[in-house]
Amino acid sequence: MTGAKPFGFQRVMGLDPVEWVLSMMADPDRWRREPGLIRVTHVGLREAAKLPADKDRYSWDELTKHPGLAAAMEKVHEKVRADREAKLDPIEREVSGLEDTLGILDSVFTLSGIRVVPHPTDPRGTWFSLRDLDDADAAPIMTIRTLRDALLRFAKDGDREHLGPAASALSKRLASMAPDTYPVAKDLRREVHYNTFKPFRLAWLLYLVGFFSLLAYTPFPLDAAAKAAGLTTFGAHQLGLIFCGWGICLAITSVFAAPRLTRRFGRQRVLYAMLLLLAVDLAVMAVQVHNLTALIVGTIVGGLFLGVMNTVLTESVMDATDLPRSVASSTYSGVRFVGGSIAPALAGIIAAALGSGAPYWVGCAGLLVAVGILFAGRRHLAPIDTHLVEESYDEAMALTAADS
Repeated sequence: MTGAKPFGFQRVMGLDPVEWVLSMMADPDRWRREPGLIRVTHVGLREAAKLPADKDRYSWDELTKHPGLAAAMEKVHEKVRADREAKLDPIEREVSGLEDTLGILDSVFTLSGIRVVPHPTDPRGTWFSLRDLDDADAAPIMTIRTLRDALLRFAKDGDREHLGPAASALSKRLASMAPDTYPVAKDLRREVHYNTFKPFRLAWLLYLVGFFSLLAYTPFPLDAAAKAAGLTTFGAHQLGLIFCGWGICLAITSVFAAPRLTRRFGRQRVLYAMLLLLAVDLAVMAVQVHNLTALIVGTIVGGLFLGVMNTVLTESVMDATDLPRSVASSTYSGVRFVGGSIAPALAGIIAAALGSGAPYWVGCAGLLVAVGILFAGRRHLAPIDTHLVEESYDEAMALTAADS
């Protein structure tokens, strides 16, 4: 809204999500007719609504005026009216979901779904939508209406010079109407800045490349190196001991090292350092892929770096969500270990095509690219340090437990 380009990768029609919603409120007629605003990919839904089979992008106007879709929605309504407990089949759920999407967009176009105005006289009263302001005559509401109109006019005209001050003035006025119940500035900033945390998404995925290069692929070169060294008894028991050492190192640094490092150096510096150290570790393992001792030491030492990364990166990402810490950490861990089911097969393909050290080189490259992405977005990632709260022992334990 201030004209600054967000670092995040999520864009809608070339706009940051916040700017997009504001644009829809400011110029609803344009967005109702916008070609390709809504994508309908479900084949069964297109058939049920008699939408063209070779087209999956539509404007809001096209869908709301399409007789086939209207008939499909009415069929769902009749089923629900006949039995409110009726279970919808998959296609009916898709029809209902599309109707909900159209309704949400309509509430944005008409301003009726944007309830951000506290009741002027009753602290417990229902908040007003931006549309309701046109029907109210209380003095505080008239001021809000004037500020709303100015904001929308600046947005429609593309006047970025005045858009930021108008948004700030409206925000302060809304907060002053209900200081005890209106979201505090810190919470609003976190929501507005959510898109700036998108670098973590790509950095996280690239980190997974290195993580699983070490965790999921290493047993194969370990076994090969042991056989080359003449250790015929090397097997599952020995692998278990090696990864037991890896896990102990990970747990120790997750709980004890990560909080101390972030308090002293800040999260960004710790992230850079751990990613670089893990990249060096993988590079050494790639070069010494036939050396059993080097692989064992590299695996166990990698646990030290991964323990810090698990805590610091997860904590940094969780600053952008209101979910409980243990839930958010478990969610990210779930995504991570889904990748773990795929990593060994992919690593094997890479190794067969490029050599036994290639998966480690790929993991090393991914980590270096992740460092570059985080560094490029360092100005936008500043909140992870400026709002840093001391990590407690209990928080670190919760993260470690969720990762286990």
